[in-house]
Amino acid sequence: MASLHAIAGPLQGAVFQLPAEEVSVGRLASNQLCVGDPSVSRQHCLILPVDQGFQIRDLGSNNGTFVNGKRVQECVVSEGDKIRIGDTVFRFVANEEAALAEQYLRLPDNGVVANSQAEQQVSRSAETAIQRIFENAGEIVGRQGETAARAKSLLSIGAALNAGQEPQALQIALLKRILEAIPGDRAAIVLLPQSASEEPTITGWDRHCGEPAPVPVSRTLVTKAVLDRSAIFSDSVTACEEFNQVSSLARTRVASVIVAPLVGEQRTIGAIYLDSADVANPLTRQHLEFAAVVAEYAGPPLERILQLRALKEENRRLQSASQLEHGLIGCSPAMRQIAERIARIARTDATVMIRGETGTGKELAARAIHQNSGRAARPFEAINCSLLRDTLLESELFGHEKGSFTGAIAQKRGRLELADGGTLFLDELAELGESPQAMLLRVLQTREFQRLGGCRPMRVDIRIIAATNKNLEEAVQNRTFREDLYYRLNVVSVRMPPLRERVEDVQLLADHFVQLSSRKNKRPVKGLSAGATALLKRYDWPGNVRELENAIEYAVVFGSTDEILPEDLPDVVIGSREAGAAAGYHDAVREAKRTIVRSAWEQAAGNYVEAARLLGIHVNNLHRLIRELELKPTLSGSRPSAAGVSPNRR
Repeated sequence: MASLHAIAGPLQGAVFQLPAEEVSVGRLASNQLCVGDPSVSRQHCLILPVDQGFQIRDLGSNNGTFVNGKRVQECVVSEGDKIRIGDTVFRFVANEEAALAEQYLRLPDNGVVANSQAEQQVSRSAETAIQRIFENAGEIVGRQGETAARAKSLLSIGAALNAGQEPQALQIALLKRILEAIPGDRAAIVLLPQSASEEPTITGWDRHCGEPAPVPVSRTLVTKAVLDRSAIFSDSVTACEEFNQVSSLARTRVASVIVAPLVGEQRTIGAIYLDSADVANPLTRQHLEFAAVVAEYAGPPLERILQLRALKEENRRLQSASQLEHGLIGCSPAMRQIAERIARIARTDATVMIRGETGTGKELAARAIHQNSGRAARPFEAINCSLLRDTLLESELFGHEKGSFTGAIAQKRGRLELADGGTLFLDELAELGESPQAMLLRVLQTREFQRLGGCRPMRVDIRIIAATNKNLEEAVQNRTFREDLYYRLNVVSVRMPPLRERVEDVQLLADHFVQLSSRKNKRPVKGLSAGATALLKRYDWPGNVRELENAIEYAVVFGSTDEILPEDLPDVVIGSREAGAAAGYHDAVREAKRTIVRSAWEQAAGNYVEAARLLGIHVNNLHRLIRELELKPTLSGSRPSAAGVSPNRR
C-alpha cells in the first residue's frame, strides 16, 4: 500500500496510508489528511490514484504544493519523491515494505552485492528443510555428528523461543546456538524498523571472541532476502571478480554468506545473516537449509516479542502523558497528542518552537514543558518580544550596567541571567528586531552574553522555548528574520491546535472558566444551559481559548440567574449564523423572540420591570434583548410608565 511519510516539519515521524481513492489535504478538519498548520490552506491539494500510480493536484493554495523542491499544479509522484505542504515534508512511498527495506541504506555497507551465478534460493517450508537435513545425514559419514548437533541446536532454539526472553537476550541466544551448528565466523540478526522514521537494529555475535560484537552485513543481500522473502546463499564470494574490487570485502575476507528472512505472522521483520572467511570449510547448502528452518521458526515469536515491547513502551508513554503536570484542558485527540508530545519533549533539553494562533495556549504549553523537565525547580522567565522596542528588549533580555544608556541609573539583571539553570520563554518571537536577533543567536551558539554597557562575558545554562503565531518561513524569505536563528530555534516543533479543530473540548473548557469566573467575580453560577452550550459549540472562536474565557466571564458578570443562558453570552456569539437551512431556523427563532418580547411589553403597558417579570428574565436582559432583536423603534411609540426603568438606563 502507498503511503506518505512525514520526514520534516510539525508532523515529522507520522505515516499516512493512501487508499485507492481521492484524498483531500488541507487545514480543515473535514479533509481526509488534516495538516493543522497556518501555512497550509484550508483545502490545499488532492492526492488521487491514476494509472501510473498517484497524482498530486494543487487546489490554488496560498503557499503552493512542492514536489522535489519545485512548485507544481499537477504532478504524478514516484517512489521517494519529497512533497512539501506548508511546513511539512512528506516522502512518497509506493510500497511500504520496500520502504522499510530501504532503511538498510543506512547500515554499515561492506559492499557485498548479489552474485547471480552462485546465488541460490530455497523454499521457506520448515518441514521440507528439516526433512532434507535428516535425509542428508548419511551422505558423508564424517558429518553424522554435525547433523546431530544441528538437531540438538534446533531443540535448544525452540526452548529459547518459548522462554519469552527480552528481544536482545533472545537474539543473542539464537546466534550462539546457530554458530554451534554452523561453522560460520560471524552471525547477526537484523531487525527492520517499525516505521520509516526509525533505524534498523543489528545484533551480532563473533565466534572467535565469543561475545556480542559489531558485524558488518551486506545491505544488498539483506534487502533482497527481505523483499523476496527467500533465503540467499553464495559460496563463491571471493572468487567473483566483481567482489574483489570491493576493498571492505578484501579486508574481511568473506568466502561464503547466508541470508535467511525472518517472516512473522503479519510482515517480514528482518533477516538472519551468516558469513565465513574459511575457504577450506565454507558454508554449504545444508547450512542454508538449517538457517532457513531457524528463521522460519524464529520469525513469529520474535515478532510477538517485539510487539509486546512496543506495547509496553506505548503504555509507559501514555502513563507519562497522563501524569503530566500542565494547565492545558482538553480530552480531544488533538490535545491528547499535545500532552504526549510535551511529555516526550520535557524529558530532553532540546530548544522548542511552539506555533499556533493567538489564544491557543502557547505559554501554557511552554510552562508544561518546563514543569515536567529536570529544570522544574529552577526559574521560568517569560518575555513578550512584541511589547518592547529593540533597546529596551535587549535590556530586558541581557540586562544592563549602570550608565550604559540614558535612564540606566542602576545595574539590572536580564531575563537570561535570571533564568540561569531554568527556562527562558520568548513569546511573539517574530517581532524580534535585527539587533536582538543577532545577540540571541550568539547566546544559542555559545550560551554566553554581556550586559548592555558591560565588558565581562557571562555564561548561562538555560533552555530556550520560543513561540510565534506568524509564518517564520515567510519571514525568513522576506529577510525580516534570520535564517540561521530560525534553524537554531526550530529544533523541536509543537503546534497548538485552534479551538475550532477541537470542538469536543469547548464544553470542558467552558465549565472550567465558569468556575474560575464565578469565584473571581463572587457570583455563584452552577453551569451552562443546554442552549448556551449549543451556541458555544457552533461558534468558530477566531480568538480561540482566550476568547472563550472572555465570553464566559462576560456571561457570568452580566447574567442574572445561577445558570448561564444563551442571552447572557456576548452579541458576537449569540449572533453567529450557520449557512443554508440553519440560517432559516435561526431567523424563525429570532422572529418568535421578537413576538414574545413585544407581547410582554404590551401586557406590561410599557413597564420594563413588569415586562421582565412576565418574561421571567432580569430587566437588564430585557434591555439587551430589545437591542439585539432591534425592537427599539417599534416600541418607542409606547411611553413606559412612571414605575418603569428608562430604556436608556444601563
